[in-house]
Amino acid sequence: MNYRIIYPKGLRLSLKDKTFKEAMEMVWLSDVANHKEPLKMIFTSTGKMLYMDKNAFHAYLRGELTMPELIELTEIDELYSNKVDAISNERIRIDAGSLWKLRQQTLIVIDDDLQATHKLNLDIFEIAEPDIDHK
Repeated sequence: MNYRIIYPKGLRLSLKDKTFKEAMEMVWLSDVANHKEPLKMIFTSTGKMLYMDKNAFHAYLRGELTMPELIELTEIDELYSNKVDAISNERIRIDAGSLWKLRQQTLIVIDDDLQATHKLNLDIFEIAEPDIDHK
């Protein structure tokens, strides 16, 4: 399979003809990207996108999660960041620049300590690291 790994600040990595496990070992266990943390991964054949949740992917690599479990946990429609401070549906103030997972038109803030959601509003949110090469 082929994958595109999206990192912050415009860094992109294309992995071709790798199994999912081989690709994840390269991303998480090697220094292929100088130990930078990836944001999202795209399966180039289907366009399916995963949020690169470090804890979940390491659990997969340790054999604690199966690939289908990992995909179910991390699959997203897109990854966004808020351009300005935002007030979530739960009335929590979220600082500008925070990352949000989009699933079925609902944004969920990526923060282990918060449960916050927001309706997608392009006046407030923008795609985090758009994959402009392959849109």
